[in-house]
Amino acid sequence: DSVAAWYLEQKLMEILVTAMSDFQARMMSQAMRKLSASINKQKQLLSSLTNCVKKLVLCLVIQKQHLVDVL
Repeated sequence: DSVAAWYLEQKLMEILVTAMSDFQARMMSQAMRKLSASINKQKQLLSSLTNCVKKLVLCLVIQKQHLVDVL
């Protein structure tokens, strides 16, 4: 009788451990997807900002060149 109880307890623990592992894996996967999406958005924002800065610098260079040509 105690062997049967021990066996049942072991099986229940095995099921619980498996369920917890599966849950943790799903949570980690979800977190990684969210983190990846956030990083991609930041990359896009940084790329857009970089392009704006490049255009601004080009405008300033052209403006400076125009002033030099006028003088």
